[in-house]
Amino acid sequence: MRRLFALLFALAAFTSCDDGPTLVCLPNLYRCGGDGGNLVQRCDSTTERWEDLRDCEAEGLACEQGRCVSLTDGDADAETEGEAEAPDRTCARDIDCSEPSICSGGECRQGVERVRWDLRSPGATLVYRQDQGRAAVFGASGTWRVEGIFARIFEIDTGIVGWRTDDDRPRTVTESGWSDAAGEARELVIAVGDGDGEPILVWRVAAYENVDEFRFTLQATAPDAPLTLTTLDPFATDDEGGLFIQTSRESVRVVGNNVGDDMDQVSYGDGSGDSLAFQVVAAPRAGFAFALGQAGPEAGATTVVGKAPQEAQDGNGTATRIGGLAVRVEGAPHAEYSSTRRLEAGHVLNLSPAVLAVAADFEDALSIYAWSAARTFDLDPDIAPSVRSFWNAGGGDGTGTGYGPSIDEATLAQNLDILVAELVEWGLEGVVLPHWSSGSGDWTWDAARFPNGPEAAMASIRAAGLKSGLVAAPLAVDPQSQVAQDHPDWLAERYAEPDDGGGALLDPTNAEAAAALEANLRTARESWGVDFVALDFAPWMLSGKRFADAETTGLDAYRRGVAIVRETMSGAPLIALGGFAAHLGLVEAVRVAAANEASWFVGEEGKTLGIVDVAATAARRTALNGVLGSNIAGELIFKRPPANGIDPLTIGQAQAWASFLALTGGAIALADRLPDLAADELNAIRRVLPVYGVAARPVDGAKRAVPEVWRLRIDRQTDGFDEPYDVVGLFSWGRNLDLTTSPPMEILDGSQPRIFDLDLRALGMLDDAPYLAYEFWTETFLGAIDRRFSVNVPPTQARVVALRQATGIPQFVGFNRHILMGARRLTASQWNAEAKRLTLNLQLEAPTPRAPFTHRLYAYVPEGYLFQDADYAGALAVRDAVYDAERRLVTVSLVPAQTGPVIVELEFAAE
Repeated sequence: MRRLFALLFALAAFTSCDDGPTLVCLPNLYRCGGDGGNLVQRCDSTTERWEDLRDCEAEGLACEQGRCVSLTDGDADAETEGEAEAPDRTCARDIDCSEPSICSGGECRQGVERVRWDLRSPGATLVYRQDQGRAAVFGASGTWRVEGIFARIFEIDTGIVGWRTDDDRPRTVTESGWSDAAGEARELVIAVGDGDGEPILVWRVAAYENVDEFRFTLQATAPDAPLTLTTLDPFATDDEGGLFIQTSRESVRVVGNNVGDDMDQVSYGDGSGDSLAFQVVAAPRAGFAFALGQAGPEAGATTVVGKAPQEAQDGNGTATRIGGLAVRVEGAPHAEYSSTRRLEAGHVLNLSPAVLAVAADFEDALSIYAWSAARTFDLDPDIAPSVRSFWNAGGGDGTGTGYGPSIDEATLAQNLDILVAELVEWGLEGVVLPHWSSGSGDWTWDAARFPNGPEAAMASIRAAGLKSGLVAAPLAVDPQSQVAQDHPDWLAERYAEPDDGGGALLDPTNAEAAAALEANLRTARESWGVDFVALDFAPWMLSGKRFADAETTGLDAYRRGVAIVRETMSGAPLIALGGFAAHLGLVEAVRVAAANEASWFVGEEGKTLGIVDVAATAARRTALNGVLGSNIAGELIFKRPPANGIDPLTIGQAQAWASFLALTGGAIALADRLPDLAADELNAIRRVLPVYGVAARPVDGAKRAVPEVWRLRIDRQTDGFDEPYDVVGLFSWGRNLDLTTSPPMEILDGSQPRIFDLDLRALGMLDDAPYLAYEFWTETFLGAIDRRFSVNVPPTQARVVALRQATGIPQFVGFNRHILMGARRLTASQWNAEAKRLTLNLQLEAPTPRAPFTHRLYAYVPEGYLFQDADYAGALAVRDAVYDAERRLVTVSLVPAQTGPVIVELEFAAE
């Protein structure tokens, strides 16, 4: 994450991508380039190169701020190509006229008073009409537009009363601007109302010069009486507005936080008040996609709503319309609902921005949205996850898999022995211990299960060479606990769930309660030896009401409590086991989907989800990894007894799930009872450690509900190996939805293998040179490929292929130790042309009797060379090199006698 942030901040100074050392570019960033600076160029995040879009000079135009503008008056802010019009110019919409003219009666007209303001980005223009109180955004190509945008709030003390930025109250407009990591931005500040018994709304609408991102922020000030606010929309369109795309309905995809398309009411979000909600609309045929969502958590269930795509007719012919769009912070029409917010007279509420991110590609739009949320929280570019892999000692609650609340001191010791013997040297970093307390709220340990207390438990984890962690719910209080009995004034009320036991909440806005929480945390850090904290039960703790601070919501209070944990633990890492947006800016890693069962399709009804269901949600959030923290897509859990007709995972399914977790780039959480794991399962875990930490990109995110084709560019040096290459993940989920049909068609291929026929250009790769392909799980060299290649994937399994451009000299092509085949545990690859020697430096782990493992690495021998011999350095029990002349492949097999560095030198001669 440090690298990505550093690059983004460098973009503010306008560093460029070129054909030298490549840089990761902010998706859809535009500039003026070329020899004369007259080419409009866009930085493509897939190929990491600037691509030429237009030659402004050839069209009699000039390039200004990444777009072609007219040479007639040199005013890049006022006119773009073709906008210098005659007074009687005909028009259909305002965008057909140049600012400040408006389209009236089919002609461009300019009145005495200015009513139009424009904000421009490289690929779109936002037009605000002061007389209408609404904005519209138009794509430069004319293939899409969003019309009728406004903002609104609802107040419920006097019944449902709504105020909107487009009602008939007084409005004023001022212009402002700022500069941040995405570059220069211009903003319109629209103030509505005079405060005379009504709230004052301030609607801020902004656009960036060099990236297609529009931000809509709403501020409400209570008048001379309190307000109880429920639904708030910083971005909304009504039934007359919405998104219009000049393409057929069948080619439009609607994908959001969870999977859905063509629903009567497209609505996303967890509904628990902590969701970072977004919706992506993609029209691949039109080369258009946008992400719409909230850039931060708010009080209430943040959702994105909109009607199902429908055919519509407009001046340009048939279009697809999605009407009634809104980024909504929802409450309900009664004062006792937890989503309402009380505003005392004169007090101000500021909502996080709603973001409209526009790009040509599904994932690019999501990336712009993710970076926008990161800037909202001013995330530290130097933050990197401190714990990327850990064992959850009480994982698998209620699923018959992990230990759950039965974890105790003896069981912990037994599993630590296995971790030390089998996984620590391979890259596992920590252990997190749940269910340690005798009752929430008192921070006392269960003496029956942990007779030697917290110091002994944490010390045993540290002695194993691991970081020691606790699962904590910092605001949860058992009503029978001592703190609840002694200090009832420290507790907040809750909106109890029917089956949650009626627990209480510690009120972090109460000064004494906050001080007690800090004291308990200091004890955990300084006396018990806790290295990191995993936060759990966030949705349960978000249901508070009536805090000491009267204007505080459940979400506000929870975030304040987490902030106390963060500050008091003196830099100890925090991870969250759920509640994504509730933890933004406060934790290093967070689980981005629901808990998964150790089953492929379904979990226990009402308790957990199967792996495919969890993967569907986690796949939509991979663009957030490394930007808003590190994702935890799910638990790497393999074993379960057959129950309720749910089959246990096969080893192929276990390897596929491990592949998904590794390729999506987040932290890896183990949850099995380790003594139950077989050798092939332990080796599946070993082979995805250590974590690389960069997310692959789904190539078919707008085509499949659960993406099947993923591409990861390996260009970050970790263990020392620094040759860039690509890894492609292929998943045969067995059940999916085809989003290219309307309505989506179910794909059932659980009994048939999938043959993936892949085109290098479709993967976003260069196709002007041959590639060498190696598959990880089957350890198969697929040979030298040009342009296309095919891979057969059995049902409910995965294949992972490394693709390296052929160099014409002997080169490393594959490695069975780590799933990324070079990014980890390969420290160097060096070719000595004079000696014709390929030297490979590796860091290898010794196998164990419980889980034997032979390291194998592969080198390709091109025409013109012959393999001669191999030399080795390091403690090796087995070392062997075999040359397959037909496949021109050297296979080197190694079994270290002890963990440590190994050097392999392969010698060649001229053919």
